[in-house]
Amino acid sequence: MRKYLLMGVSLFLLSLIFLNASALTASQLGANYTESSIGTKFVTAIAYSDEYQGIGPCPPYYGYWPNTIISANENIYLPNSFTYYPSVTGTDQIIVGVGIGSNGVYMPTYPAWNLNDLPNETIYARFMFTVKPDNSYSVSYIAFGTGPNLSYINIINGNVPKGSISWLYVQEYYNQGKQTLTITWIVHYTNNSQFTYTTILSYVVYSWSALSFVATNSIGTNEFNQLPFVNGGSVSFWFSYLSNGQIYGGPGTPASGTSIYAEVYSLSKTSYANSMLSNVTSASGVTGSWSYTFSFSENGQTTYGL
Repeated sequence: MRKYLLMGVSLFLLSLIFLNASALTASQLGANYTESSIGTKFVTAIAYSDEYQGIGPCPPYYGYWPNTIISANENIYLPNSFTYYPSVTGTDQIIVGVGIGSNGVYMPTYPAWNLNDLPNETIYARFMFTVKPDNSYSVSYIAFGTGPNLSYINIINGNVPKGSISWLYVQEYYNQGKQTLTITWIVHYTNNSQFTYTTILSYVVYSWSALSFVATNSIGTNEFNQLPFVNGGSVSFWFSYLSNGQIYGGPGTPASGTSIYAEVYSLSKTSYANSMLSNVTSASGVTGSWSYTFSFSENGQTTYGL
């Protein structure tokens, strides 16, 4: 099933080729500006924030500040051509989802707060796919918080009912007045039925960035594991934010007087259990709806999908 065309290429050299060959421009990502791509050991992601120049909330100094993110949303489409199979080391799980974080992407006013890694305080909502020996897969939903101010967030998880899945939807919705985050998972089946689960969490930190990500099952832990191969499927992501009392959608054209900043994270750092590389290889869309294709590369074989 696998064709090892580049067995002699070292993982280090392959990672350099992989990163440099797939750099995306700001316009391709639906942003005005991009920060440098960052390599990680467990996640491939795109983070966004909409920022303005003016008086900020904490402390009220003049500078660059992010607007409040209201929601992060993602559709995950699984056509009949979608296939999913373990990597060389047998990894059989992949996580796809969204996050809302407490850091802005740019924020030069306080550079220690910006995204030089994934946000320090983030709530992730995700679906986890587990492949079976016959190449079918089961799905579970998961949410958890990371960061010192979110340590009280317990992991929420459950299993999605079995069935032929057409597409999935996950949303995080921030209520600024109540300081709550509502997370909704919806699974649509080919027989037109659906499964829905919703939970409401307290969220006491700033809502300043929205993320779309593909990750290993080790995100948020000290263990680093690689991804499986994925072929087919697609992801459509969008977020909403508040600017001058009005709600706008992104990625794409920003609200007047603001700019959308994007940051790309690539799974490009190897570890004792990670030889799979992953990156965002293409992106396109219209304002308020953006689609991405992710690549999965190991030992000379590369597949493309959600």
